[in-house]
Amino acid sequence: MLSIELQTPDGQALTGHNFGDVAPGTVSTPLAFRIANTGDVDVSLAAWIEQTSTADGEMRVTVAGQLVTGTDAATAVSLGSLAAGATVAGEMSWRNPAGSVGVPVDSGVLRVRAN
Repeated sequence: MLSIELQTPDGQALTGHNFGDVAPGTVSTPLAFRIANTGDVDVSLAAWIEQTSTADGEMRVTVAGQLVTGTDAATAVSLGSLAAGATVAGEMSWRNPAGSVGVPVDSGVLRVRAN
């Protein structure tokens, strides 16, 4: 069975995160996470980030040192394979560009697909 889960580094389910106020020209404190293969078969992973706009801020994600640049399923970044029961570490942060006026209210969604 295919099954993956986004988790905190200690194995708790990670369902959301608020980066708080990120001032213009700065980046939030990084949030460590891991992708766990909770199924019983090896999987190939791909990821992308969905957000309405990046003009007033953007979520940045790396998994196993690879920057996730895809913006939809068609442009998903391949993250390689993950054995059953294994995990791969990642980190996410929020960047607010220097030209942004004030602190934006924006969001991003990390999507991970297993095949």
